[in-house]
Amino acid sequence: MLHETGIYVFESKNYSGWIFGDEKSQYWTQCLTPKEKNRFYNPILQNKTHIIALRQYLELPTEENMISYIVFSQRCELKKVCKRSENAIIVQRPQMLKSLRQEIAKCPTVFTQKQIDLMYEDLLGLTTVTAAEKAQHIQHIQEHKSPHKSQQKTPPPPAVKEPEPKTTAILCPKCGAPMILRTASKGKNQGSKFYGCSQYPKCKSIINIQ
Repeated sequence: MLHETGIYVFESKNYSGWIFGDEKSQYWTQCLTPKEKNRFYNPILQNKTHIIALRQYLELPTEENMISYIVFSQRCELKKVCKRSENAIIVQRPQMLKSLRQEIAKCPTVFTQKQIDLMYEDLLGLTTVTAAEKAQHIQHIQEHKSPHKSQQKTPPPPAVKEPEPKTTAILCPKCGAPMILRTASKGKNQGSKFYGCSQYPKCKSIINIQ
């Protein structure tokens, strides 16, 4: 969620039973009965990975204004869950909206509406996923959960290809439209980077990168 007070990143867990976990532990435990226990990857660490990838993609200098929300279903009971990071919040679904409003109320404004609009446009292209990519993701999860692979290290997820060209937060000095990072394909400056107006050919303004 893009907001004036920060970027809120949600990781939802639809578990039942009792939940035990610590922020620094690699795995947490779900207890359905005294004899039936399941381990799952620490959702705080999981969402931390999402936040790092998001920060890098948006080219933000720090993760200071990115808030991690771990949201469990109301079907489970958080018996012993320890967390220390201020920017990591653990709630259950019925309390999420109230918690979010409280968090927004106490946080200062850090993004302008223009910055939010640019980040939205940057991320919009990533929301379109093909059926083949969905199927590959499901297969990856099923293979990871397979018993004969439970002792193997999880392979890294496939790299996300960033759409080219990428819109930046730099605005055109002539028309005010977002500038786009481009690469010269010919001429004496072939291969060099520069910013070109997103309204080209209506606006041919460029900014050279030294």
